[in-house]
Amino acid sequence: MNRKGAKALIEHLNGQNSTVKFDFICLEYVRMPGDYYRKFVTGEATMAGTPLLNFLRGLRNADKLNSGCKLLLVIICANAGSDAFRRWLQTKQSLEKEFGEVRDVEAKENPYYRACAAADCCSDPYDYIQELKNRNSNKNPFVEVTVAPVRKDNPLSEVDDEESDSALNTMLRDVS
Repeated sequence: MNRKGAKALIEHLNGQNSTVKFDFICLEYVRMPGDYYRKFVTGEATMAGTPLLNFLRGLRNADKLNSGCKLLLVIICANAGSDAFRRWLQTKQSLEKEFGEVRDVEAKENPYYRACAAADCCSDPYDYIQELKNRNSNKNPFVEVTVAPVRKDNPLSEVDDEESDSALNTMLRDVS
């Protein structure tokens, strides 16, 4: 997922109903391969968050995000001081520069987390709640960003994510 992923999603949405827009996007990381999610959220390019930012920019520029659309995503790692954690913090900063305030969110504010807790995961042998706890010990494991219209004072410009494309394609081949 990146700018090309956004383009494919936009084409799909336009084929179904061209007026469809998102109010809420929840990036679910637990069932995705860890490296795929991490590389989508933080990228490998110099500026952390390149694939995620380009994905969101693509949707926003195609007018597929309602003003005030919320993006909810999970913190990638709980090991403060690690390179992955540093890149995660840089991604948060990039999101804040592009869209405004990034808010830390506790698990109970995630509708999917609440639904899994309410169902007690009895119908699914995959225990989402326990898996989230296994992968992240942070009290507030999610962050929320309100995707607003383009800011005129935004110093960021679209970043080429060809490097990310190549790495993600390789990874997808390996997972298949």
